[in-house]
Amino acid sequence: MDERDQRDERDKELVRASYDAIYAEYEAWDDDAVDDVRQHAVERAFALVPERRRALDLGCGTGAKIARRLASAFEHLTAVDLSPASIAAARVHLPDAELVVDDMTTVELPLASFDLVTAFFSIIHVPAHEQAALFGRIAGWLVPGGVLVCNVGASPGDQREDFLGAPMFWSALTPEESVAAVEDAGLDVLHHEIDERTEHGQAVRFLWITARRPAV
Repeated sequence: MDERDQRDERDKELVRASYDAIYAEYEAWDDDAVDDVRQHAVERAFALVPERRRALDLGCGTGAKIARRLASAFEHLTAVDLSPASIAAARVHLPDAELVVDDMTTVELPLASFDLVTAFFSIIHVPAHEQAALFGRIAGWLVPGGVLVCNVGASPGDQREDFLGAPMFWSALTPEESVAAVEDAGLDVLHHEIDERTEHGQAVRFLWITARRPAV
């Protein structure tokens, strides 16, 4: 394992351990503006999906933010998160879902199986140089005509700071690189926009993307 791989593993372990420690605080953390953007993105995706059979939520946390909405709208929900404590808490909100503790960059999921893939405030914790390959994996998991809706960071580079009392890691490409990575994965980008807001007195920027796997 080279130096970059070792650093990536340390950053992922930091994210895992921190969410294990703060999962309850994160569930209770209300941000109405973020919730509005997230709900709008989901409703846009619902209007585009070919069917409402199977959904995949990457970085589901405790399931309280959006996964419950997916579970109520789809016949089957698979929810993946790096944090074992978050998944344990999610079992309360998602008793009928398939819950998986794993890294979204390495988890094994069936190809061409999901009508919708969501990833909200989760790809932001994946090292930037791994994000293009992740979009390729997501494209493979979608059925033809299936939809991806996600957000990624819009300020390129790595960031390590305190979040809700725990150390945290974020990483991002440039917005242009992120859109290109989604397109290079074989998905058609239907909508993208940058959302800027203030969190804890600090300006933050996210790129929201809706994309679809071609139907043929």
